[in-house]
Amino acid sequence: MPNVETFIERYFPDARYSSGEYCCRCPAHNDIRESLHIRQGEKPDGTGSTKIVMNCKAGCTNEEILKALGASLEEINGKDRQQEIRKKLEKYFKLGDLTDIYDYRDPDARYLYSKLRFRDPDGKKQIRYARINYRLGSFDSGRGGIDQELYQLPELIRSIEEGYPVYIVEGEKDVHTLRDQLYYRATTAGAAGDWKKHFARYFKGAYVVILPDNDAPGQKAAEEIRRDLLQYAYQVKVVKVSDLNHGDVTDYLTEEGGTPESLRDLIDEQPWTPASWVSVDKKDKHTINTDLLASTIDRNDDYLIIRSSG
Repeated sequence: MPNVETFIERYFPDARYSSGEYCCRCPAHNDIRESLHIRQGEKPDGTGSTKIVMNCKAGCTNEEILKALGASLEEINGKDRQQEIRKKLEKYFKLGDLTDIYDYRDPDARYLYSKLRFRDPDGKKQIRYARINYRLGSFDSGRGGIDQELYQLPELIRSIEEGYPVYIVEGEKDVHTLRDQLYYRATTAGAAGDWKKHFARYFKGAYVVILPDNDAPGQKAAEEIRRDLLQYAYQVKVVKVSDLNHGDVTDYLTEEGGTPESLRDLIDEQPWTPASWVSVDKKDKHTINTDLLASTIDRNDDYLIIRSSG
């Protein structure tokens, strides 16, 4: 039986619940009003079985919405093909057990590709990529020429627009740890060496906390990310949380006795580094240097100057 909570968790983790239904931005059009309403409904066959009901107030059809998600009616209201796909992927790649599938999406929540994590019989982790079509029960190996993106990108952009701090970690597992245990919105480029300089443009005006892994590659990546972000973000901080070799924020919470409360304390204790165009005095009063801000925009961003009496 399809479950609306599972569907929301997978495709719309930032959805707002109100009056018995979920409200979220529709991925099938440029939505700024949370036009898509999703609820659990009853099938009209008198059996008491249920289905997932979607209603876009802007008029997008279910087919258009599901196409944008890379999903299908069969997947959400009939046979879930994920287990079938997992078996096919394991058979194709022959790398052991497929432990995780992480779906990557573009800023408009359209499906791009999936990152697959396998564990071989010796316990070694193996990473591959595929483009999965759940409707057809098929996949293509690789990213299909699609450039690498940040994980949970639509939710990241929305959180920045709404003024919430956002977090950068080194793996998808840590993204889910922060979301599930602290309700923090996080992202990752993948491994320590996967960060791209142009990713920093997503963080304009943001408060960003970087939580690196406790090793040399993690620390090096954190410094690179911090340097790139300070051209765009309002304030940035780097916080080391794990004392384990190669440890991460998930290890801190699951193996080192850390708690959500102690993690919040660690993050709060670390001071912010403001952007070059932000001045902070001893009373924590912030002043924007507009000349420096203009210079930063001129060096790092694309812009258009329009002179019009209108």
